[in-house]
Formats: sequence, C-alpha cells, structure tokens
Amino acid sequence: MVESNWRLVYHGFNPSEEGIRESLCTLANGYIGLRGAAYESPASRIHYPGTYMAGGYNKLSTQIGGKKIYNEDLVNFPNCLPVTFKAENGEWFSPSRSKIIFYRQTLDMHKGVLKRRVRFQNKSGQRFTVETTRIVSMHDQHLISFKYIITPENYSGFITVKTMLDGAVTNSGVERYRQLSSKHLVPVSVGDFDSNGAYLLMKVSQSKITFAQASKIRIFSSGKEKKLRIKSISKGRETIARIFDLYVEKGKSYEIEKTVSVYTSKDKDVKDPLSLAVNALRGAPLFEVIYSQHIKIWDSLWKNFDIQIEADDFSQRVLRLHIFHLLQIASPHIVNIDAGLPARGLHGEAYRGHIFWDGVFAMAFYDLHMPGISKSILLYRYRRLNAARHAARQCGFKGAVYPWQSGATGEEETQAIHLNPLSGEWGPDYSCNQRHVSLAIAYNIWQHYVRTEDINFIIHYGAEMFLSIARFFASLAEFS
Repeated sequence: MVESNWRLVYHGFNPSEEGIRESLCTLANGYIGLRGAAYESPASRIHYPGTYMAGGYNKLSTQIGGKKIYNEDLVNFPNCLPVTFKAENGEWFSPSRSKIIFYRQTLDMHKGVLKRRVRFQNKSGQRFTVETTRIVSMHDQHLISFKYIITPENYSGFITVKTMLDGAVTNSGVERYRQLSSKHLVPVSVGDFDSNGAYLLMKVSQSKITFAQASKIRIFSSGKEKKLRIKSISKGRETIARIFDLYVEKGKSYEIEKTVSVYTSKDKDVKDPLSLAVNALRGAPLFEVIYSQHIKIWDSLWKNFDIQIEADDFSQRVLRLHIFHLLQIASPHIVNIDAGLPARGLHGEAYRGHIFWDGVFAMAFYDLHMPGISKSILLYRYRRLNAARHAARQCGFKGAVYPWQSGATGEEETQAIHLNPLSGEWGPDYSCNQRHVSLAIAYNIWQHYVRTEDINFIIHYGAEMFLSIARFFASLAEFS
C-alpha cells in the first residue's frame, strides 16, 4: 500500500488557503459532519468551524427591498471543537495569532482521521508542540472524539486550558448570504455533569429540531490519568466553558481527551436527546478504543469501495479523496436517516446545503458497492412524492415535479431573489424552472433496478415515482 495515495498533507499554515483546507479535511459519518477547522479559533475571516447534521434544516425570513423572503439552510449546529491553552502571563494559542515554527496537517483517508502537528512560540519566548488527532466515529454515529497533546519545549510551570461547547454560532460561512437572517439556534439549557462533563441543549427556531451535545474531558500524562483541577466554569445562554490549570514539565507530554456525543429529536425513536447524550458519555470508552472501532469500519468500507488505478499516484489519491467524501456524506448510517445527497455534502453552507440532482452522478457508485445506500437516497425522494405532486398541480400539470432545490419538506427551496455576485444587486431567481432534476430521479430509479434487480423497490416505491414523473412530462408536452 502506497501511503501517499491515502493521505492529503499540508505543510505550513497558510491563512489564505485555510477555507479550502477546512472543507477538504471535513470529517463526517453520514449523520454529522465537522469541518476541518482549528480547535483554537472561532469563526473569522480565516477560520470557519462548522457542524452539520444530515437533514438538519431550518427556514428563516429576511426583509429585503421591502419584501419578506424565506430561505432554508442546512443549519450550522453548535461547535464542539474549542480547546486552547496559555502559559502563565501568556496569550491564548491560536494558529493565526501565534508565531508558527512548524505546521503540518494530514488527512488520512484510509482511517478517516485528521491529524495536525504544530510548533509555536508565544510572545514570552515559550515554545510548545501541539499534536491533535480527530475522528467523527464511523462505528457509533453519535460520537466525536479527539486527542489534544501539549508538550512544552522550554517551559515548566502552570498552563491554563480552556475547552468549550459553543452554541452561539450562525450560518455565516458563505459571503453572499450574509445579508440574510442566519441565527437558527435558540438556547434551551446548558449545564455540567459528573466531575468532567458538560452539555448544551439547543432548539432550531422553525423546524423545532432539538439538538443535544455533551462532552467529557480526561487528561493523561506518562500513561496515567490526572485529576481535572477545574479553575472555573463559565455558563452563558448558548455556551459552556471549562477552564482548568495544569502543571507541566519541560519535555513531557500531556494528553487531553475530549469525547462528544450528539443526539437530536430527529433521530429514530429518540424522545429525550439530552439524556441519551449525557448517558452515552458516562459509558463511553477511552479515545483509543473509539479510534480502534472507527478505523475498523473504515477498513471494511475501503475493502468494499476502493477503486485502484496504476501508474498515476496523483489520480489515485484524488480518486480516493472523492470516494472518501462520498462515503462521509452517504455512509451506511444513512439507511436509518431521512436524508438525500446534498450538493456540498456535510462540508459547508454553499447552496444552503440543499439537494439538487447530484445523485445522478453518484448513484452507480453506491448501486454497485452498497445498494442499501442508494435505495435510502431514493426513498428520500419517495417520502416527498406528495409535495412533488402538489408542485405539479400548482403549475397546472399532472403527475409530479421535483424541486430544483430540495431540503426538509420536498417543497421548492430555490430562493425567490438571488444576489448577483458581479453587480452586488438582488434580482429574481428563475432557476426553479429547471425541470431536469425530475428526469434525473426517474433515470436513477430505472438504473437502480437495472444494477440491483431490486424488484421489491420498484413494486413498492420506484414505479409510483417513475410513472408520476412521466405523467408530468406527458402533460407538459404540446401537440405540433
């Protein structure tokens, strides 16, 4: 196995490239996705931490030009990443504000792991090495876990560590949407549990999804767990931060493990997501166990999905990058989730996280390797067949016509007006008149049957969709 074909490696910290790096280094498991953002930095012109849940949409209104318009977004949910530290009388570490001596970030696609190694010097001349390892568990869709290792190079003494769950986030990742309403989350409660746990409960304003996030912190050095010496707990309406002191010795490493669990009211058979999130962490294993379980699943996925080409290392790596992200967007977990295939995956807010016709380009990949995934994507459309029929009637036609942009309900989510990035002016958006998304769905249904011979899908779901789409285009036709 050629290691370079499985890795995406960045050398040096480059603020102008951080946005694209964060997108390409996104980790997801089909249920939830985390952009590959720095732990130490909130949203800024350089960094944009984003947390996205499959099917996690919300609709807000905005007054523009005297008109109220509605836009639906894939919600940016609370950020569980924040961890940073400082030496006595020093400043908080942030890659974009500290003197970087060495920086390397590695996405290991075979294992589904994001690693980073940074050496930096603060204004007092104190040097530290920080090594991090992050996973979004493919074994347990509700778990996120990472290890944050601090090694002082020329300093012994106390450091102050701050870790947080941040629900004070907005959808501000796409510049052209920033004039629109972007505050989707409403705080419900924050709190702590046991000696090392914290939780955050938020509700989405319009779609009423309840989102529970809990975290647990543990510290290790020389293979032994150290007692967490809490200095303060800061609770806001939308955030909870823990600050603790840690005595460190020059040359020794100190491992901070942060494991996060996420449950929502959208989850199947879940009535109390907060209790489940907290209880999941009370019984959660150490990072190494979660890591081991996670990479075993990725290993089995690659044995099923990998496509190998010879004599071109670059093309092999890029092909695996595409496969990797497809499996993160629509993993085996999607069979229990009501979600389609968003144009930008769980990687960011472009296209508002909506589902277009991109499935037509990816369905063969799933059909041939794991048809349960492609069937789930088609069932997302079947559950919205009544909305497609209503849309056809509204246009004065028969059958069913699917929206150009689809989200939670299957209604047309293409915005009524659109910002022209060249003129900077808002004008009518006519892209909802693109009808070929329905033809792509019909084509996907037929090809799914050809490739899988799943006659039960055709009998119970596929034929009804296919014929409804055919009726629409028949009624659209005019005799000449």
